[in-house]
Amino acid sequence: MDVSKIPIMQALTKRMSWLHRKQGVLAQNIANADTPDYKPNKLKEQTFDSLLDLAPGGGAIRNKVALRRTDARHFSVTGETTIGGRIVEERQEDLETTPTGNSVVIEHQMMDLTNTQVEYGMMVNLYKKNMALLKAAIGRSGR
Repeated sequence: MDVSKIPIMQALTKRMSWLHRKQGVLAQNIANADTPDYKPNKLKEQTFDSLLDLAPGGGAIRNKVALRRTDARHFSVTGETTIGGRIVEERQEDLETTPTGNSVVIEHQMMDLTNTQVEYGMMVNLYKKNMALLKAAIGRSGR
């Protein structure tokens, strides 16, 4: 049995791979904290849609399950935020820039790195739990 073809395992593996790449980008940013004119890189966030593509018939599922807003007090399905009935775009504030032109804020990078490590550990634990569940289902629970 090839566990890499099970959708939940594919999703967990894909997330762990993305977190691994994110950790590399953050490490590069931290390593270049003193490099003149260096701008920190950021990995594009992984979306639920990209994980849904792993499911059999992922595109078909996405077309069948359409989110919609039935009340003005509900969260927006497009990602925009409303305050008092008006749409507010969420923008990231400009980062601090040193006189040398470097805009790496080491504290932000370290906090992001810590969060990434915690999330990676959580994904590893989920992967282990799913493997244990599969082993128990086929009668090989570790005896």
